[in-house]
Amino acid sequence: LFRESEYVLAKWELNGFMVKLLSKLMIFDSAEFEIQYLKDNLSTISENGIDCLLLLGKCDIMPFIDFLTDYVKESNMLEKNIKYILKNINLEYCAMSYPERYHTLFYTYLKRRI
Repeated sequence: LFRESEYVLAKWELNGFMVKLLSKLMIFDSAEFEIQYLKDNLSTISENGIDCLLLLGKCDIMPFIDFLTDYVKESNMLEKNIKYILKNINLEYCAMSYPERYHTLFYTYLKRRI
């Protein structure tokens, strides 16, 4: 259902369809789905798909921060979708609410690059 909604959003820009899906899913803890979907589709997911996942996970960004930290630990370069997530996730909120996790993410990133 998520993939179909992503397609409708990308093809016809029917935002109402995606908003309806997300409003139904937001009542559930969808963090496990979001992160597994990212892991399984990282190289192929569209920016619309990432936006939908970020919107779906808006209330709890920690799974995304943990996913990004693990990705940075294991990878030598940032793929374009990781860069897109970093540009579009609310890092300011993360820094204020979870400073230790925020610092871990960027310390890990800097450590891998030096």
